[in-house]
Amino acid sequence: MKQPREVKTDVKHTLEVSIQRMGHDPIIAHGTAVQCTYKNSVRLYDELDVETNRPYPFPEDRYVTMEEAGAGLVLDHRYHICPLELARASVKYRQDRFRLEDVYEHLWYCIMFLKGHFWARWNWVEVLTQPFEVQSARALSQGLETG
Repeated sequence: MKQPREVKTDVKHTLEVSIQRMGHDPIIAHGTAVQCTYKNSVRLYDELDVETNRPYPFPEDRYVTMEEAGAGLVLDHRYHICPLELARASVKYRQDRFRLEDVYEHLWYCIMFLKGHFWARWNWVEVLTQPFEVQSARALSQGLETG
């Protein structure tokens, strides 16, 4: 019976990564009323974490769809590279060294909706400009009923 072999390897170099930031300038200010732009089943999550650490199936009380989310207020923002971006990266050989390219760091907003706080990517939200929409978002922040 063969014994399992353990192999250890020391890495003597690091792989350069070419990262492109995706987002917009200026950043939407904290406290600004926004709404989700897509009326589909894309899910917003309460943690901006790596997808590989999420339990499967993800608990329903930990996500909300964009359609359910409606209007909310921006709490925070962060640039984030999801593991899928790294998985899709291409390895290029340039000037005697390898590097990862086509890696994108997306701007995400933490938004307080009626159901809780959820993360939405920069191109999934738009700033509310209509008084009724802004008033509705303000009511959300104060926990009031709108009608």
